Amino acid sequence: MGSSDYVYAKGVNWTENFYDNLTAEEIWNVIEEYKEMNNGEEGTLFDQASYLFVNAP
Repeated sequence: MGSSDYVYAKGVNWTENFYDNLTAEEIWNVIEEYKEMNNGEEGTLFDQASYLFVNAP
């Protein structure tokens, strides 16, 4: 991750199990949902990660 937002994403408490139970498509769909809710804006990586953490299937 070359993004300057990477540092902020490290602040989210990730677990390996969280990603083991998600497919790449599921992650992508949640991020796309986040963008739609923000009028097409991507926001920061931390914002996306936080949304994913709360709204992942």
